[in-house]
Amino acid sequence: GLLNFVRHLLIEGTKSMTAQQFTEAAESRGINIDVTCGVITMSMLKQEFEYSLSLLAQIVTEAIFDKKSIERERQQLLADVASYWDDPHAFAGQLISDAVYKDHPYHKNYLGSKESIKKISQKDLVEWYQKVITPVGARLAIVGDLDGMNIKEAIEKAFKNWRTGGFPALEKIPLKPVVPETIEYQINRDQTVLCFAGTSIDRFDKDYDALMLLQIPIVEVHLSNTHKREEFRQKSITAGVSTGVISGFGPFGYHMGLIALMQIISEV
Repeated sequence: GLLNFVRHLLIEGTKSMTAQQFTEAAESRGINIDVTCGVITMSMLKQEFEYSLSLLAQIVTEAIFDKKSIERERQQLLADVASYWDDPHAFAGQLISDAVYKDHPYHKNYLGSKESIKKISQKDLVEWYQKVITPVGARLAIVGDLDGMNIKEAIEKAFKNWRTGGFPALEKIPLKPVVPETIEYQINRDQTVLCFAGTSIDRFDKDYDALMLLQIPIVEVHLSNTHKREEFRQKSITAGVSTGVISGFGPFGYHMGLIALMQIISEV
């Protein structure tokens, strides 16, 4: 839950501005800032571009994590976790992740748990921020009317003091084989959520061609219509071994996929 905790505090005051001053500075210039896990999005008028960069630079280099803001956000995060585990549609996916990935980092919930959130200290937040929020691997995408602007100069000026905190190289941890199991999670609700999941097929698996010869039915499901999205999303690496593909119907696509599998199996 560290990443989620940190992202909630990034605009709660910097070394140059209090939280109120920061908010007023952005709102008075029509600058919209949205901070999610791993992504900071800003929108502004062209004349506010350079000032917006200065605010962004404050976010990634000067966040202060004062104790009052930390405790306020801690209570909000605890409420978010309670709400999450009260919604079957939300936490069903987490139960699947726990079963499929087990002790692999992939199983971790970005929200954290009540226990982990309560234990996170100011020191933890500051150290994580300094180590992880760095220019290493960072990407800055700028879209809009850029005529007459020296983008490179503006960026170098804004981020001249942004230094790496020595982020360690990521270790690739192999996934363990998935053992079939049925998970039943009781909750006092008048609804039932059914999830079916497992690890996907690695396109570079040495047995990929053999898998293409499988006679068992496979239905590939995409929540969004991939043909309306970026080009790279239109190229599936598993469609070739799938019986069929369902795309663009949101979560209902899983329901459609199960109906399709049941129909195929009944005909075998």
